[in-house]
Amino acid sequence: MNIKKIIAGCAASALAVSAMAVSAFAVADGEAYVQFAGGDWLASFYNDGKEYASYNDTVKITGNGSYSVTLHAVASFTDEETGEPTTSEGSTDLAFAALSVPNGEVLFPGMIITIDSIEVDGTAVALNGVPYTSSDDKIETRVNLYNEWVSDLPDDARTADGDLSNATPTALGKSIGAWKTMTVNFTVSGIEASSEPTTDATTDAATEAPAGDANNAPSTSDKNNADTGVEGVAAVAGVAIIAAGAIIIAKKRK
Repeated sequence: MNIKKIIAGCAASALAVSAMAVSAFAVADGEAYVQFAGGDWLASFYNDGKEYASYNDTVKITGNGSYSVTLHAVASFTDEETGEPTTSEGSTDLAFAALSVPNGEVLFPGMIITIDSIEVDGTAVALNGVPYTSSDDKIETRVNLYNEWVSDLPDDARTADGDLSNATPTALGKSIGAWKTMTVNFTVSGIEASSEPTTDATTDAATEAPAGDANNAPSTSDKNNADTGVEGVAAVAGVAIIAAGAIIIAKKRK
């Protein structure tokens, strides 16, 4: 077979693999999940239509009551020795974490989420204040667990008892050490009995504001910039690695 055809075919396959790496994935409306970024940015999960090595055991909100959701952290990076894309279970510390419900503000007006406890690898951790419920886009309901980009409480910040004196966006704390799973146990209140999930609710995705705005985490574009470009660099490196491997194989067959 012509070596040029081999290289061209493998390059096309590499592009296909790259496209698959960012194929659409989304948490369903009304399901609670934890979005996060590990302290070294190698493990993360966002509801932004991309696939991540990390994943959630989501829970569907059906009304007032108690719920639990578990996040599984999986780091994704390029192995320095082999140059190949690699995944590794677990993460270290936090850069950001929040419990979120897509379309929660629309499906459940007035919903308040109270964090009952947070378990890291099955062990409950102490909180440094009271997490509060809010929304940065009037669509997705959010409870910041660790968000250092919030400087002031947003206007829609709310708690079940109405007391915001000890409310904080960094209740969980940043330095939690090495970890694999995070379970958030919480109670939902404030939903009227007549409020039921609907199939025609607004589902337009909102664009997150830049870091530093009052209730926002770093956007996915922020974490792909020159300072934290782990995923963008890994994707490009993956394509280059596959293409390079194709060239080596082709030469051996020549």
